[in-house]
Amino acid sequence: MVNFCLNKEHSIKRQLLVAFGSSVVAFFGIAFAVCLVGISSAGSETKSSARHSLSDQATRSLGLSSRYVAESLSKKFDNLYGLNAIVEQIVLDRFAGYPDSANYGADQEVPFVDSVTGLNKYPLASADGDLPLDWDVTGSVTYDTYQQDVGSRWSWYPAQVNDGTVPPYTSIGCAWANEATNPRSSGKKILSNEDYAVQNGAGCRAAGTSVIRRDYNVLERGWCRLQAEEPDQFHTDGPYLDAFSDNFWIMTFGKGVYDRVTNEFIGCTGSDVSIEQVVAIINEVKIGETSQAALIKWDGTVVASAEWDYETSATTMTVEQLISLGVNEALYEDIKNVVDFDSDHNYDAATLLTKYQTTHFESSNNEKFVSAFPVPLPPPNYDPKAAGAYYKPE
Repeated sequence: MVNFCLNKEHSIKRQLLVAFGSSVVAFFGIAFAVCLVGISSAGSETKSSARHSLSDQATRSLGLSSRYVAESLSKKFDNLYGLNAIVEQIVLDRFAGYPDSANYGADQEVPFVDSVTGLNKYPLASADGDLPLDWDVTGSVTYDTYQQDVGSRWSWYPAQVNDGTVPPYTSIGCAWANEATNPRSSGKKILSNEDYAVQNGAGCRAAGTSVIRRDYNVLERGWCRLQAEEPDQFHTDGPYLDAFSDNFWIMTFGKGVYDRVTNEFIGCTGSDVSIEQVVAIINEVKIGETSQAALIKWDGTVVASAEWDYETSATTMTVEQLISLGVNEALYEDIKNVVDFDSDHNYDAATLLTKYQTTHFESSNNEKFVSAFPVPLPPPNYDPKAAGAYYKPE
């Protein structure tokens, strides 16, 4: 320092400039470096904060959009559930005491009182006997002629093949009904041996048989089996190909009906909605330019998605095949476990909806946020602790 700053060979001015000027330069150099580090650090924190803020905003918006889609679909499905509830009640009122109650033949178990006789009597009972169970016609369509051309009338059907023929459906057989235990009476089968023999004689084909629509038997359809085996709740079955159309995907909503007096199986109720209608409802909801919505069943079957071309596809898809959605099997299990419907009975409708709306996931490729909602939504007054209460999305 002496040799450099206090060199007697240098003038006093130069010695002062060298001594104090170098210190100032060093100070500003240090200050500038700290400032750069501070700016860089503050910039990273600002960017991180902005990213989190944008993420929070996106997930809140996504949660609201998911709820909106669920509400729109639920309104559509609620109409179908309501219709089936009415049909179920009509069937219960008509078939009271079926088939072996002492008062069944005289309609004494039905809840209608005739104003003239004062007896319980079904309003549509005929003096000429029971109402016919089938059309009194001679069928011209057989297994050899079912592909006959119906001429210009083929356009009357919703989705037929181009030549106007009516395609067959594939039977699941009726053996299941004679093997499964009646859920209303543990000592019986859903169909007794006698009833099963009648069904076989009346046109119940073996599983895997192609059946023309004129010989349609509801017991040969998977959705009826599901309802019969689990009659305590409404069921959603599908997507599956309609028995009466070609490549026309539908879902069926319904419930199995058992006689209130004898606990005998009466039949199945069903209301259909096309996948085309479901897709239309989802497409009406604007959820963002880079977002997409899909409807997935509890078992992972895709009901509606931009990746599943239901108009041409002969098979369904599973959630793991939706590449753009970024939901793998593990993530889908996490989504389903947001609420444990089987054992967690501490939630009401409001708590459940809040739970789903505020829970978000990152896709398996960490490129998207994922939000989910159950469909149909629980009723507003749903109380899981109430006697007989049961809610679980399908």
